[in-house]
Amino acid sequence: MLSNADVRGIIKSRKRYQTRKAEISAERVLKEWARIAFADPRGLFESNGLPRSPCALDDDMAAAVESIEVRIAKNNHSATVKKYKLASKMSALDCLARYLGMLDGKDTIADEGEQTGVIVLPEVGEDTPLGADAPPHSEMGAQDAQEQTDEWEEDMDT
Repeated sequence: MLSNADVRGIIKSRKRYQTRKAEISAERVLKEWARIAFADPRGLFESNGLPRSPCALDDDMAAAVESIEVRIAKNNHSATVKKYKLASKMSALDCLARYLGMLDGKDTIADEGEQTGVIVLPEVGEDTPLGADAPPHSEMGAQDAQEQTDEWEEDMDT
């Protein structure tokens, strides 16, 4: 069935629709990986060493928290944080390193001179989380990617 071009087209179209509806973008995934990878666990605690309330965590720290265990008081009117579990920092760093092309095929850091190239992501605006007007990566040709890179470099120079 997947060898049928029409079926593949329908599946591809459906995936794009679901991705847009869920507001999933490459930028959002990268941001979440970065939040986990660079989370500072000191942000989980007050200056007196007690755990902060989940409501008191900043957005970056809250994004890095995988789970929270709380203790409910016997009167059921208060709860205290018993345990925070952070998402795997090493996993997030590994994902970022792979995305950036820092690892060679043997899962070791590549030499500085062995840059694998630039990955150009479509621009995403506030109101278009997936850059609806931008073509998907697979449809972006080398010329388009080079033009986007040139525009980006020009913006960086100004």
